[in-house]
Amino acid sequence: MRNAEAEAQQMLMDAGMTEVVPVPVEQLVSWAGAQLAMRALPANVSGMLIRDDSRQVVAINAGDPKTRQRFTMAHELGHLRMHRGVFVDTFRVNERNVKAHQGTDLEEIQANAFAAELLMPNREVVAASRELLRSRGALSEPELVERLAKRFDVSHQAMSIRLVNLGIGQPA
Repeated sequence: MRNAEAEAQQMLMDAGMTEVVPVPVEQLVSWAGAQLAMRALPANVSGMLIRDDSRQVVAINAGDPKTRQRFTMAHELGHLRMHRGVFVDTFRVNERNVKAHQGTDLEEIQANAFAAELLMPNREVVAASRELLRSRGALSEPELVERLAKRFDVSHQAMSIRLVNLGIGQPA
């Protein structure tokens, strides 16, 4: 997923947000030229990217927790940045739904990797982990996840997965 992570890093650099924590993902949606729409969506749909010839809309489920909404925005930005796709009748929809969690669709895997790097940049997570472990001494893994999730404004689940993927945490 190096490509997806590199794309996220490039977006942060292009937007001048390389050291901003938590990343203002709502601003990045606008910066990327998309409109953000908070809507009541079906419970199994966290969000979607809608593109046509004249606009790009990142639609987010208004009923989801804030941290889920932030990850979904970042995920849809990944689609916007990396997946040009094939347009049918000049319209394409990328949904963040059950398929995104299954880990079987390449575009979904890439969008998740993009979102993780965008919201929890490798360099910042590693530095923050070292700082917390150095200053707090014997910090348990759940405490580390709690503090980092709060700092990066992401869910505990997202931070746990990120720490495992970075080789800092242990799989549950």
